[in-house]
Amino acid sequence: MFVLPRGKTVKENLDPSRLKMPDALLKLCSNSFSGYLSFDGEISHGIICYEEGKISAALWMTGSDHLAGEQAVEQIFRMIQGEPCQLAIYRLDQRLAALIRKTCEGKVEFEHQAMTLVDVDRLLSYLEATGFSGCLRLHVESKVAMIFYRRGEALGFFHDGAVELSLNAPIKQSLAAVEHCQLDVIRFVAQPRPEHSVAGLNLEKSWLKVWRELNP
Repeated sequence: MFVLPRGKTVKENLDPSRLKMPDALLKLCSNSFSGYLSFDGEISHGIICYEEGKISAALWMTGSDHLAGEQAVEQIFRMIQGEPCQLAIYRLDQRLAALIRKTCEGKVEFEHQAMTLVDVDRLLSYLEATGFSGCLRLHVESKVAMIFYRRGEALGFFHDGAVELSLNAPIKQSLAAVEHCQLDVIRFVAQPRPEHSVAGLNLEKSWLKVWRELNP
């Protein structure tokens, strides 16, 4: 399940089925919002990213299956219209929002690796040798932390409640030593695949398409 650290909370525990979609999504565009929307269903999870009032990326996951771009938005709409789910809205600064967008568009190289089995020194050497640009995601239960890299060097950390990248990781926020902690390695891509793009996305058309599927 793809889960991000919480940014600055705008709203949590909303029922998206009670909102006027896609008007609610467009309203955030008019407010120059940077951050992300998190949709949590019983077995699936969705993310819609914003940068300065524009929807920049989307990701939907269930188990090890995931979709990006317009297909992810449509699947999130199916969640809203077809199953119980909750919506949360978190604000980020523009730089961190851009990194979250790149993460959603990125390529998952390793997933759900138990930290107790990871050779950390070897991993760091690999990141440096390959000029890694991307994200390490540590997660255990509902706790998540992310470390971003550019060309093999650490850019900073993203922890719960943060709005911008942090340059250090307080010991109390370290998840690596927590029992059952897992690691995902996500590499940024220079050019996202066309099917992962949300450019030209028509929210109303996508919403109506899903509604017709669910109400034949």
